[in-house]
Amino acid sequence: MVANEHAASGWSQRFVKMLADSLAYYPEGRCAPQDTTARPSDDLVVGIDFGTCDSCAFAVCYFHEGCVRLATRRGPAGAMSFERAGARRALLGLLREALPKDEALRVVAEAASDSPGSGKSWNDPPPPEYVLAEEAPVPVHKVPPIYPDDARNARVQGTVIVKALVGVDGLVKQTAVQYSIPLLDGAAQEAVRQWEFKPATAGRKPVAVWVTVPVKFTLH
Repeated sequence: MVANEHAASGWSQRFVKMLADSLAYYPEGRCAPQDTTARPSDDLVVGIDFGTCDSCAFAVCYFHEGCVRLATRRGPAGAMSFERAGARRALLGLLREALPKDEALRVVAEAASDSPGSGKSWNDPPPPEYVLAEEAPVPVHKVPPIYPDDARNARVQGTVIVKALVGVDGLVKQTAVQYSIPLLDGAAQEAVRQWEFKPATAGRKPVAVWVTVPVKFTLH
């Protein structure tokens, strides 16, 4: 599927920010498939065009490969891969916002899993379980939240408290809202899912634990 719709004002800036914050860049475009590569029947390919000038960029999102290929009309400009936890969900969320009536995108978004960061590690505890850690997780990569347009228009601000399950690999496995601001909850959880941590340890071994993360939204 290739999308052919116009996004709302401000969407392209948020898309570019999400790419910069959440995806790994490869100048040689190594994660992008060849144009002749056979596509699986359940694949999703979405193109985003940022203008008609020679230097204007466009991007093609290949969800089967977990890759966004970048280019201008002058030639290729590298590629970005979904290497950070939450990047696939974040990208699908933005695309669903731009294409709310697209059924194929809805199906893929609802069935999507992230790699890395989607599966459970061998000692990830279920939500009610308490794990004693000698050293708490330490954030090593923080992703700021994207302010939802409806919350901004309604002048809603404040701090959402998110509980996050940090796995033995330092990636966020699950999230839950502990203190809710309804218009901001989704954006807060989406941001925290992309955080990376130095994992907690017990007995000098990494363990999975739940942490509390405040996510602040401030109108400027």
